[in-house]
Amino acid sequence: MANVPNTTGLAFDASGNLYICSSGVSIDSGPPVSSIWKYSTSDGTLTQWFIDPLPPMASVLGNPHGLAFDAAGNLYVAIANLGTVEKIQVKANGDPGLYSTFASGLVLPFAVAFDSRGYLFVTDGGGGDGTGSVWRYKSNGLGQVWLQGADKFNVAYGIAIDPLDNVYVSNQGDSTIRKFARNKTLLGSFPTTNISVPLGLLFDPTSNLLYVANKGTDKIYTFSSVTDPGTFFAVTLKHPHFLALLNSATP
Repeated sequence: MANVPNTTGLAFDASGNLYICSSGVSIDSGPPVSSIWKYSTSDGTLTQWFIDPLPPMASVLGNPHGLAFDAAGNLYVAIANLGTVEKIQVKANGDPGLYSTFASGLVLPFAVAFDSRGYLFVTDGGGGDGTGSVWRYKSNGLGQVWLQGADKFNVAYGIAIDPLDNVYVSNQGDSTIRKFARNKTLLGSFPTTNISVPLGLLFDPTSNLLYVANKGTDKIYTFSSVTDPGTFFAVTLKHPHFLALLNSATP
């Protein structure tokens, strides 16, 4: 696959196509433009699927980060610098359809994930002073803070949700990962031995493993429980941000 510049978020759709965020790239000396690329795993083609329609005067995508699809196949994008989550409808032929702001008023939204009930969870890094939080939204866009507090989040970044709706959150500020039950009970913090500036998280329901992308070491580790010190999985190129899973296969 050809290189996509300034990549951040990743997500597979139900057909196995990979969607990739590209942030603020200048093409032919023009203004920086963000876009979402689509890679077909069936024929290996890579195309710019959705290009920010408003630059240079305004922006829809801004600095896009996390991606997630809902059960209906709509794509949700966390826009870090605009404090929003955008919703892009996907047409029957796979082309992008209508887009709209699904959520606003966030400080620094990074990652998005759906639980089994269809709630959208969003990590908000806050102001870097322990004000990070996790928000939860209904399908109609109504949302509220799900968890917040300096004792829980310091620059909340990555998020993953397992089949029991336990929520995993990575904290970029203090290099920790915490696990919460669906009722918000803290179930534990993972050992920090092999965690260094954790960003992207991914839970594989087949292996029951949590995958962690470490920006600090450019390595991916897996964890089987909150007491597991971690097992080395792979070395990445540089500063891994997000992970994606194709049909419950190896990330």
